[in-house]
Amino acid sequence: MSRRIAILCFLIAACHRQAARQPVVVLTTPALAATGATRRLVDAFEKESGRHIDMRIVTAEQILAAADSRTGAVAMYRSPQLDEQLTQRHGERLRSIFAYEDYELVGPERDPAHVRGSPTAQEAFRRIAQQKRRFCSPADVASAANIEREIWSAAQINPKSLRHHTQCHGNAADVLATAARLQAYTVLDRASVVAGKPAQLAVLGHDIPMLHYAYIVALLQSNRQNRDAEWLVEWVMSYRGREVVENLQSPVIPKLYLPELH
Repeated sequence: MSRRIAILCFLIAACHRQAARQPVVVLTTPALAATGATRRLVDAFEKESGRHIDMRIVTAEQILAAADSRTGAVAMYRSPQLDEQLTQRHGERLRSIFAYEDYELVGPERDPAHVRGSPTAQEAFRRIAQQKRRFCSPADVASAANIEREIWSAAQINPKSLRHHTQCHGNAADVLATAARLQAYTVLDRASVVAGKPAQLAVLGHDIPMLHYAYIVALLQSNRQNRDAEWLVEWVMSYRGREVVENLQSPVIPKLYLPELH
């Protein structure tokens, strides 16, 4: 009888421990959620670990508030501004880059707008507008078109007001061909530029703000250890997470690159 009671007590305690286990809260920004990367990583981790993830699409301000209140949530985002604010406030503990996307500004080799050497993409776009140079908008290349809109917005310029802003249709190769023919500037992802840049064009801007986007996973500090949250961050950075990123395909993002393993 005593053995049966002991087993029953053990089972009840195990059930209580299981019930007490809270899901890992993952906070992600709309920009990253739209790529599908967060959802794919969360689904793969849940399937492998058996842990439940509570994924929430929130603003950058809400992620900052969660970090300040030490909730112990995991944040995934694609925002240089948010990343700078988080690291200034809380340092880089358990903050890691799990992927990144690269874009390049290309244009005539002679660079009549003098954008080569611009410190930021928005400064390069301002120079193109001020010099009234032609810009070939990659209208049908979703990822590049989104980046172009973000850069014009950051530069505080409405491209529709620019006489020499041209909608260039077709795939990335078509856009590059049109830009070469018009001797225009354009912006496209690095893989497309490497694959098809005409000789008449040169890469005039890359690896500068708004052309380089890091995908960040960070454990927001907690007043007590959250082993499952730590496990998720470690898993994303492991070969299992990298495999998910490598196989990710989405119409709104170009080829993603993986950081080097150390």
